This record gives sequence, structure tokens and C-alpha cells, in this order.
Amino acid sequence: MNTTKFYEVITANENRMESDVYDLLIGMVREEIARESEKAAGRKANIRNAAKKMLSKDTTRMYLTKTQVRTINGKKYYAQIDGFRMSWSPIDFGFGTVEEFESINFERIIDYRYKNPGTVKVNKADVIQFIKEHRNDRTPFKIDYGNGNYILLNPHYLKDAIDFTESNELVVDLDNEFGNYPVMLHNEKEDRHALVLPIRR
Repeated sequence: MNTTKFYEVITANENRMESDVYDLLIGMVREEIARESEKAAGRKANIRNAAKKMLSKDTTRMYLTKTQVRTINGKKYYAQIDGFRMSWSPIDFGFGTVEEFESINFERIIDYRYKNPGTVKVNKADVIQFIKEHRNDRTPFKIDYGNGNYILLNPHYLKDAIDFTESNELVVDLDNEFGNYPVMLHNEKEDRHALVLPIRR
């Protein structure tokens, strides 16, 4: 069935359906349209899947279960935030958006500046292997960045950030001896970004 036509039929009959049925159907169709759009645009499915994983499953904080929207420097950005990690880009993946009054001001988060920024490369294959080897425990992934400094990250969150940005360069604060500052990954060319909070030591 043509998804766009299905969307038109549902929206045209909104008043004939119960609101929870309408919301369920329109959400499913929007997600399928977004998936088709991504495919048509030549984007890889794992980018969208990684963004979806960054939405919270916590129904007590509904504002984290949908996409946050902010205009930054005249450009609209869509962010997926679960409280431990975040992805943001100009791409609306069709996960639904939070009402403006509930929206998090994520501009303040992404404007965070390190005292001594530097980059550390990580091998995605190493992260995947680590996840497989530690499938039954919660061992954090350790990233050393010199002078005895290191950071501990949830390996699944790190993999999702790598998938979303398609970057293996982590921006860290090289003076962060306690490993408590977030790491960021950027794909400047395609304007896709991610942030992962560390695991406290």
C-alpha cells in the first residue's frame, strides 16, 4: 500500500476515530514515511535506528520519549535525549515532537566548552567486540586519553553515537582527570552530532 495515501486517509478521518487509535495509527505511518524518506535520501538505516535508541523508554518522563526541537543560529535541529546521551541534527526522523513548553533547552548542552579539548579515536570494531564479550555484565568501555586520564562509557551508548555520526573521533577534555565530562562526536559535513555522558567512577 502507498504509505502517503494511507497517511492521507487516516488524517482525513481523524474525527471518526478514537483519539488513542488515531495517535497509534498516525505514529506508525509517520515512522514508515520517515523510514522511506531516509531510504530515498540514501541515508543508512542504522543512523535512524541509533537516533531512535536515544529516546527514553521511561513513561514517567514523557518529554524524553519524543524528539526535542530547537532553532539554533537560524537552523532547526531535532534532538533525541534520554538523560544519558543525545543525538542532534537537522533531520526529523518522524518520532513525534515534544510540545514547546516541555522542550529541553539542549542548546545549552551542546554549547558546553572544554577547558582543554582534544580528540581520541576509537575503533568501532573494538566497541562491538567488547559488547559481545561482555554481553552478560555491565562492564564499562574504558577510553584512555593520556596523562593517566581516562573515561568510562556505556559501550552500547558509544556504539549508537558512532552509528549516528558515522565518526570514530571522540571530543574529550584532556584535563578531565576524574572522567566526569561528556564526550561528543561530530559529523560536521552532514551536521549530525552525538553526546554521551560518562559512567561515574
